[in-house]
Amino acid sequence: MPITIASAQTDIEIINQAIMLCGRTSIVSVQTNDKFSTDAAAFYGSLVQSELSSNRWRFALKYADMGTLTTLTPEFEGWQFYWDLPGDLLMLHRVDPWVNYTVFGERVLTTTQEGLTAIYSQSVPVSKWPEAFKMYIIYALDRKSTRLNSSHT
Repeated sequence: MPITIASAQTDIEIINQAIMLCGRTSIVSVQTNDKFSTDAAAFYGSLVQSELSSNRWRFALKYADMGTLTTLTPEFEGWQFYWDLPGDLLMLHRVDPWVNYTVFGERVLTTTQEGLTAIYSQSVPVSKWPEAFKMYIIYALDRKSTRLNSSHT
């Protein structure tokens, strides 16, 4: 019987489609007693986060003014100011305007007081993903789940 892959709108629908590609039955919740489904659901979150963090997927890009400017007293290795990174940041791509900066923990250190904009990747709900990204995640999860399946049989 062929597997139909519909346009997923939720995390559980993405996980289910990958599980069905592995020949398993679908789940209604990630809170299940099936070790295979639990492992697939656990891997899903890290897979999505790492993929959104490792590539510049345009649908996940966000431009936001940097947070609070604070003066470093005393200076730290030549850096005079720091800015807080946005709370929804997964990966900082750059800051605008182009200035000398470094990321230190959850802060951006600079030598300028000029207003900065962060260009970064953020987490995006499944309903906002383009179809190509949904398919990529489904098949990446299927590949990983197939390996999990062979270790649980």
